Amino acid sequence: MSILSKLKAKTVIWNPEPGVEIEIQALTVSDGLDELIALQMSDDPEDSFKAISAIMDKTLRKSVPDVTDEEIKGLSVSYLESLMEAITTVNDLENNRDGDKVERIKQLQQQMKEARKKK
Repeated sequence: MSILSKLKAKTVIWNPEPGVEIEIQALTVSDGLDELIALQMSDDPEDSFKAISAIMDKTLRKSVPDVTDEEIKGLSVSYLESLMEAITTVNDLENNRDGDKVERIKQLQQQMKEARKKK
Protein backbone atom coordinates (compact mmCIF):
# COMPACT_ATOMS: atom_id res chain seq x y z
CA MET A 1 0.00 0.00 0.00
CA SER A 2 1.13 3.50 -0.71
CA ILE A 3 1.17 6.46 1.64
CA LEU A 4 -2.19 7.52 0.16
CA SER A 5 -3.86 4.70 2.09
CA LYS A 6 -3.41 6.89 5.17
CA LEU A 7 -5.51 9.61 3.56
CA LYS A 8 -8.79 7.73 3.37
CA ALA A 9 -12.03 9.58 3.96
CA LYS A 10 -13.35 9.48 7.49
CA THR A 11 -16.88 9.35 8.88
CA VAL A 12 -18.92 11.38 11.35
CA ILE A 13 -21.94 10.24 13.34
CA TRP A 14 -25.04 12.39 12.71
CA ASN A 15 -27.74 12.30 15.37
CA PRO A 16 -30.70 14.17 13.85
CA GLU A 17 -32.83 13.18 16.84
CA PRO A 18 -32.59 10.87 19.87
CA GLY A 19 -32.30 7.24 18.86
CA VAL A 20 -31.37 8.00 15.25
CA GLU A 21 -27.70 7.60 14.45
CA ILE A 22 -26.38 7.79 10.90
CA GLU A 23 -22.73 7.38 9.95
CA ILE A 24 -22.09 10.19 7.45
CA GLN A 25 -19.50 9.29 4.84
CA ALA A 26 -17.09 11.87 3.45
CA LEU A 27 -17.12 12.52 -0.26
CA THR A 28 -14.07 11.27 -2.12
CA VAL A 29 -12.45 11.89 -5.48
CA SER A 30 -14.40 8.94 -6.92
CA ASP A 31 -17.69 10.62 -5.93
CA GLY A 32 -16.93 13.55 -8.19
CA LEU A 33 -16.14 16.98 -6.88
CA ASP A 34 -18.24 19.10 -9.24
CA GLU A 35 -20.63 20.22 -6.51
CA LEU A 36 -17.87 21.14 -4.07
CA ILE A 37 -16.14 23.15 -6.78
CA ALA A 38 -19.43 24.79 -7.79
CA LEU A 39 -20.10 25.70 -4.17
CA GLN A 40 -16.70 27.28 -3.83
CA MET A 41 -16.70 29.11 -7.15
CA SER A 42 -20.26 30.35 -7.52
CA ASP A 43 -21.39 33.80 -6.47
CA ASP A 44 -24.99 32.99 -7.41
CA PRO A 45 -27.02 31.88 -4.36
CA GLU A 46 -29.26 29.72 -6.56
CA ASP A 47 -26.28 27.83 -7.99
CA SER A 48 -24.84 27.45 -4.50
CA PHE A 49 -28.15 26.10 -3.21
CA LYS A 50 -28.25 23.57 -6.06
CA ALA A 51 -24.69 22.50 -5.22
CA ILE A 52 -25.56 22.08 -1.53
CA SER A 53 -28.64 20.05 -2.46
CA ALA A 54 -26.54 17.80 -4.70
CA ILE A 55 -23.88 17.39 -1.99
CA MET A 56 -26.57 16.42 0.54
CA ASP A 57 -28.09 13.95 -1.93
CA LYS A 58 -24.74 12.31 -2.73
CA THR A 59 -23.80 12.15 0.93
CA LEU A 60 -27.10 10.60 2.00
CA ARG A 61 -26.95 8.01 -0.80
CA LYS A 62 -23.38 7.11 0.11
CA SER A 63 -24.07 7.01 3.85
CA VAL A 64 -27.38 5.12 3.65
CA PRO A 65 -27.03 2.84 0.61
CA ASP A 66 -30.62 1.56 0.75
CA VAL A 67 -32.20 5.03 0.94
CA THR A 68 -34.93 5.70 -1.61
CA ASP A 69 -35.65 8.82 -3.64
CA GLU A 70 -38.91 9.21 -1.71
CA GLU A 71 -37.09 9.12 1.63
CA ILE A 72 -34.65 11.81 0.53
CA LYS A 73 -37.44 13.99 -0.89
CA GLY A 74 -39.45 13.48 2.31
CA LEU A 75 -36.63 14.46 4.67
CA SER A 76 -37.89 17.22 6.91
CA VAL A 77 -36.25 20.58 6.34
CA SER A 78 -35.79 20.80 10.10
CA TYR A 79 -32.86 18.38 9.73
CA LEU A 80 -31.07 20.15 6.89
CA GLU A 81 -28.97 22.45 9.04
CA SER A 82 -27.63 19.67 11.26
CA LEU A 83 -27.06 17.45 8.19
CA MET A 84 -25.06 20.22 6.51
CA GLU A 85 -23.03 20.68 9.69
CA ALA A 86 -22.18 16.96 9.67
CA ILE A 87 -21.25 17.12 5.97
CA THR A 88 -19.10 20.19 6.60
CA THR A 89 -17.33 18.40 9.45
CA VAL A 90 -16.79 15.06 7.69
CA ASN A 91 -15.41 16.74 4.57
CA ASP A 92 -13.18 18.99 6.70
CA LEU A 93 -14.60 22.13 5.15
CA GLU A 94 -14.67 23.90 8.49
CA ASN A 95 -10.88 23.77 8.75
CA ASN A 96 -10.30 24.77 5.17
CA ARG A 97 -7.66 27.43 4.69
CA ASP A 98 -10.16 29.34 2.61
CA GLY A 99 -12.47 30.68 5.29
CA ASP A 100 -14.67 32.21 2.60
CA LYS A 101 -16.06 28.79 1.68
CA VAL A 102 -17.09 28.05 5.25
CA GLU A 103 -18.60 31.49 5.62
CA ARG A 104 -20.51 30.97 2.38
CA ILE A 105 -21.99 27.70 3.67
CA LYS A 106 -23.04 29.43 6.87
CA GLN A 107 -24.70 32.22 4.90
CA LEU A 108 -26.58 29.70 2.77
CA GLN A 109 -27.69 27.84 5.89
CA GLN A 110 -29.05 31.12 7.25
CA GLN A 111 -30.87 31.79 3.97
CA MET A 112 -32.39 28.30 4.15
CA LYS A 113 -33.58 28.99 7.71
CA GLU A 114 -35.15 32.28 6.67
CA ALA A 115 -36.87 30.66 3.70
CA ARG A 116 -38.36 28.01 6.01
CA LYS A 117 -39.71 30.69 8.35
CA LYS A 118 -41.52 32.43 5.47
CA LYS A 119 -43.50 29.28 4.59
